Amino acid sequence: MRDACGDASRAHRMVAWGERFAVWIGHNLTGHGLHFESAAGYESLLAAAGFIQVRPIPGAGLGSNMMLAARKPGGSDA
Repeated sequence: MRDACGDASRAHRMVAWGERFAVWIGHNLTGHGLHFESAAGYESLLAAAGFIQVRPIPGAGLGSNMMLAARKPGGSDA
């Protein structure tokens, strides 16, 4: 999965601005506003959904965008 991780960094402020702009021009749609989860929050949500071996993929996103790889028990290592 790839998403923007919410934090107080300048990189995230730029990503959040870009997301708000994309919603404003209609490129992205939201019915409930924008929410940016923390990296730890995403890892917790994936673990609660039964995923294991959650790991970040370095360099897979710009700004505060982060990519996480995870698998279900008994799933492929691919």
